[in-house]
Amino acid sequence: MGRMLSTPPRMSSSPAGIRAQRLEGCRNQRTAFRMRGGGRLTNSAAEPAAGPRPGLTIGLGFALGVLVSVTSVGSGALGTVALMLLYPRMATSRIVGSDLANAVPLTVLAGMGHWALGTISFNLLLPLLLGSIPGIILGSVTARYLPDALLRIGLAAVLAVSGYLILIG
Repeated sequence: MGRMLSTPPRMSSSPAGIRAQRLEGCRNQRTAFRMRGGGRLTNSAAEPAAGPRPGLTIGLGFALGVLVSVTSVGSGALGTVALMLLYPRMATSRIVGSDLANAVPLTVLAGMGHWALGTISFNLLLPLLLGSIPGIILGSVTARYLPDALLRIGLAAVLAVSGYLILIG
């Protein structure tokens, strides 16, 4: 998520890639709006608890696998939001934690595929890891103690900014 806030993502030069990236920006903007209270993503005491939804969750996992491998976008931005829709009564910290635990094997396998294809820049990877690892530790510890509403506002803000950056490209 830190990458989304620091610099705009690299835009694809193909017309289909540009359309896909703009669509992703619009989705992030819409989701951020809904998380701020403009839609169904906010927790509501009147909302019935969602029971286990293994079929939908497996389908989500499949879609995330494809999206992460092709675009590197998906696990955090799309996965967390989709899980909030599937499990609206679950605490945000649990959804984020579950999505992160899913992201580990997902990104390891996607990274191995890109390594085999020769599409990894190790000059970019090393400094990215040096910054990301301490950030992950701090963020994980902090998330446990933040109120659910504050986590949702923070997630909505990150999605809004990333959506905006993708749209302006």
